[in-house]
Amino acid sequence: MRKTLIYVVLVALCILIVFATVAGLLLCWEFYRHWLAVEQCVGLAYKVAVNLGGEEPETEAGLERAVAQIPESWNVFVRNRQGQLVDAWGTPFSVRVVHDQNHCKIVVRSAGPDVIMGNGDDLVYGSLFLKPRREGKPADVGPGTGTDLP
Repeated sequence: MRKTLIYVVLVALCILIVFATVAGLLLCWEFYRHWLAVEQCVGLAYKVAVNLGGEEPETEAGLERAVAQIPESWNVFVRNRQGQLVDAWGTPFSVRVVHDQNHCKIVVRSAGPDVIMGNGDDLVYGSLFLKPRREGKPADVGPGTGTDLP
C-alpha cells in the first residue's frame, strides 16, 4: 500500500514536471516571437530608409518601391504566398511615412500576437528619421499616410 502511494506521488510529480516544461517552452517561444517581430520592425525600417537613400519619398509609390526592393534572399523576413513580408505571426507589416512637425520618419507596425492591426498589442517602431524633401513643409505623402507592404 505504501509503495503504491509512493508510485502515485512520483507519477504525479513527473506529470507536473512535464506540464511545467511544456508551459515553459511555450512561454519561451512567445518571447522569441516578440523579440523576432521587434527585430524585423527595426530591420525593415532600416532597409526601407537605405533604399530611399535616407530621404523622404516624393510619393507613396516611391515608398512602395523602396519596400519592394528588399531582396527575397534577405532571410530575416518571411514572405507569404502573396509575396508580402510578414511578421512572426504571419501578418503583413504596415510601413508608413509620418510627419511630426518638421520631422519625417518611417513607422513600421506589426499586428502582434492577436494578428489584428491597430490595437494595443501591436509592435511599432518609428524612430528612424528621414531627410525631409522640403525644409519646414511636409511632403505630399502627409501625416499618417503611407502604404501597407505590397
